[in-house]
Amino acid sequence: MVAHAPKCPSVLNVLPQELWEEILSYLPSHDIASVVSTSRKLRAASEAALYHRIEIDWADGAAYEPLRRRVIALFLTICRRPELAANVRHVAMTVSMIIPVEDLKDLQPPREAVEYAKNIVTRAQFSYPDAWVVAIERGDPYAYATLFISQLHHLRSLRLDSSFVWMSGFPGLMMWHSMFPGASVPAHTLSSFSKLELVEYGANYWPPYFDDQLIELQKWEYPMRPPSPDQFTAMLFLPCLRSLEIWTEKLNGFFDLLERSSWSSHNLARIERLVLSQSLVHDEQVEKLLSFTSSVTTVHLGLVYQIQDKTIIEDGNALLRGLMSTRNTLEHLSIQIEWWGEWMDIARAQNGLEERLQPFHGFLRHFPNLRSAEVPLVMLVGSDDGPPSRQSLAAMLPRNLQRLCLTQNSPLASNIEWSLPRAMELVQEFLPSVKRSTPSLEQIVMRVSYRCEDLQQEVVKTRHVCSKLGLGIEIVLMSGDRGPGLWTRSRDFDECRPRAAFMMM
Repeated sequence: MVAHAPKCPSVLNVLPQELWEEILSYLPSHDIASVVSTSRKLRAASEAALYHRIEIDWADGAAYEPLRRRVIALFLTICRRPELAANVRHVAMTVSMIIPVEDLKDLQPPREAVEYAKNIVTRAQFSYPDAWVVAIERGDPYAYATLFISQLHHLRSLRLDSSFVWMSGFPGLMMWHSMFPGASVPAHTLSSFSKLELVEYGANYWPPYFDDQLIELQKWEYPMRPPSPDQFTAMLFLPCLRSLEIWTEKLNGFFDLLERSSWSSHNLARIERLVLSQSLVHDEQVEKLLSFTSSVTTVHLGLVYQIQDKTIIEDGNALLRGLMSTRNTLEHLSIQIEWWGEWMDIARAQNGLEERLQPFHGFLRHFPNLRSAEVPLVMLVGSDDGPPSRQSLAAMLPRNLQRLCLTQNSPLASNIEWSLPRAMELVQEFLPSVKRSTPSLEQIVMRVSYRCEDLQQEVVKTRHVCSKLGLGIEIVLMSGDRGPGLWTRSRDFDECRPRAAFMMM
């Protein structure tokens, strides 16, 4: 007599669908795709997990055509099977280069995709419908990516490259149309983005004013010329927004909307991270924006001054008031100051800059919860020829600080910048008082915008001082393109920084 083992229920049948979806969400996309093809029981769960996170890397120009077809195919799949859109929680579409405009004329998208796309534009009653139709018919990936995003009603995070801002602005304009009060959009035609918590839109901005690719932008044939300011406004009104990383030229539309409508600024009180990347926003607008962010813990201010239009730090007191409004919640702060223009204009614009920076000297000590800070050295301690008492780092840093980054632009760009050897001397003079003034300090970074490999000796000398004092502080010299803040982005710095950055460990 043969004994038969009792039948046990398959684990596939015992575990609930939601648990399988949670397990599969930790697998890489290619592994999830394998699961789809090997088990009918897991097909539904694995398919849902496969669409949980959509990541498209547009960095490889050579692979542009297959990538373009992939975007259109993704849009077409969602249109054919709308239930899949409910599974999408995270979308990231990043590009490191603008796609030449002439390349956008080569692909004839499937008629089915064209009809689906036109139907959304018509039903949603988009502004500038002709621009959308032209983009749809020529297979513009920015248009199809935007229309794909417009159907994602459960989206939690959205990361889009700066080329979306400059090539069309479609995503921001679509959000504006979906959310603007009084917009007559039929229900369920567009997502309301009511669950969107994290937005990165153009935060890896590059200035086209100094790029050969500006020529390509001037060839753009659409009625809408980037960047339309309306594309940034809607994102500031997202009801569940917690993290906003954005490039924007101005915030006039946002403040105008607050003043002339029933919309309030209360949603901004939810924001925990605010990143303005290489922004041209005026100082007083930065102050007003920061005053709304009562819960913010992380702030990056990348401030750019076009000196033919405005003064560098034209209203430092307003900027400082905005920062001080966050002093009780702020844990991570990064400030970058840049100026664009001709050398003669720069020299003229710098007149009185040191005086305009004086209110900021030692301002970090007023932030009791600050754990990381990245600030221009001249902003924090003044110029190299200032009084010695004003240049003591020990008296200018909050006690709980763990990471400090001191930055400077090219010495050719300012007559008040510190030389790097003198800056390293300032750090060395500070080290003996670290245990008393900032006992939690773990890392000091000197970050400059120019190549300086020949100054490695200064780094070695500073490390020797640390060792002699028994300090476990890491000393790093970083040179090259400044890029994003070191500790304020939602992505790791290595994912965001330009390729021209160099570190000396």
